[in-house]
Amino acid sequence: MRLSFINTFCLMMTFCVLGFSQSIVSPQNSFAISGQGALLGGCEGRSPWNSAAAISDSSKISASFSYVNLIGVTQTAGDFRLLGGGLRFTGKRLSLCTAVGLFDALSVWRETFIHTSLGLHKNHLALSADLDACEFGIVGAPSMRDNSARAGFAGFIHGKFLSAGLSANIPVYQNDIAEPSRLSRAHAALNLQAAQSPIGAPGICIEIRDIEYPQFSITVGEYFRVCKFLALDASLRTNPMSVGLGATFTGSHVSSSVSGRTTSNLGWSY
Repeated sequence: MRLSFINTFCLMMTFCVLGFSQSIVSPQNSFAISGQGALLGGCEGRSPWNSAAAISDSSKISASFSYVNLIGVTQTAGDFRLLGGGLRFTGKRLSLCTAVGLFDALSVWRETFIHTSLGLHKNHLALSADLDACEFGIVGAPSMRDNSARAGFAGFIHGKFLSAGLSANIPVYQNDIAEPSRLSRAHAALNLQAAQSPIGAPGICIEIRDIEYPQFSITVGEYFRVCKFLALDASLRTNPMSVGLGATFTGSHVSSSVSGRTTSNLGWSY
C-alpha cells in the first residue's frame, strides 16, 4: 500500500512538473527574462542563449551567469529555480554562443540544457546554425530520464536604424515522453528591433508554435537608456499573457541585470 501511494505520488508529480516546465521553462528564460524575446538590442541581446546571428554589438568575448527563481507555483523561494551560464565570442566574420542551464523543481524533476550556435557575418547580413540538447527526468531514477535535441537556423539583417531576423527550430531527436509529431513542437519567430534613439529602442517578436495547429504569440517591448550606467526595459506578451520589467546597470567591463516577469496563471519569476 505504501509503495503504491509513493508510486502514484511520483507519477502525479512527474506529470505536473513536466507540464509546468514545458509551459514556461526554457533555457532562454534564464537570462534577462523581462524582454521575453523582443529586445535583442538590449541586455537580452547579449545572452549566450541567443542565435549567433542575433549578435550586433562590438563585444569581442563575454561571459555571463544568471539565476531565476520561479515562486509563482508554491510561493516558496527556491522550490523552482533555473540557472544558466555561458560564453559569447564575436570575431570579424565568425561568432559563437555556447551555454549550459539547469532547471530544478522541488529536487524531484531536473532538466539540463546545452546550447551551441555558430554564426557567419558578412557586412549587414548574419546567418547561424543552432543546436540545443536537453536531458530531463526524475532525480535519482535513471530509467525515468530521457534526452531530446533540437536543430535550427537564424538569419538577421543589422541595419543602421533597424535589425530584422527570422529564426526557426525543430526537434531532431525525440523520446517517449515527447509528443510523436515533430511539427507539433516546431518553433519559429520574427524579430524587429529598432536602434537606440531618444525615444528608446522598441522591439517586437512574433512567434508561432505547433506548425500543425498553429499558436501565435506577440511580444512588444521597450528598451530605454536613462544614462550611461542605467537602462530600463519592459515588455508585454500575449498567449499566455505576461508582463516583464527590468533594469540593467552597466560598468566599464561588467554589466548586471535585475528583471522579473509575471504571468496570469503562474505569478512572478525574477
